[in-house]
Amino acid sequence: MIDLTQKQTNVLLYIKTYVEQYQGPPTYREIGGAMKCTTKTAYNHVKALIRKGFVGERPGSNRSLRILKLPVAREDL
Repeated sequence: MIDLTQKQTNVLLYIKTYVEQYQGPPTYREIGGAMKCTTKTAYNHVKALIRKGFVGERPGSNRSLRILKLPVAREDL
């Protein structure tokens, strides 16, 4: 299983919550503001989530993010 960093998990959960509340994805600037990081750092976190298969993008749209899957909680053995 592909592991996410804590920050990537927080970004993913923020995107999920935002979509549920506003029926559309946040911008990179909104993600950066919520995560208290720069827009570029937010962009890098989202790109990592895309590479890992958790988030998808629709080309040609400013608000193009969509959640593909959420991480599975696992218990320590």
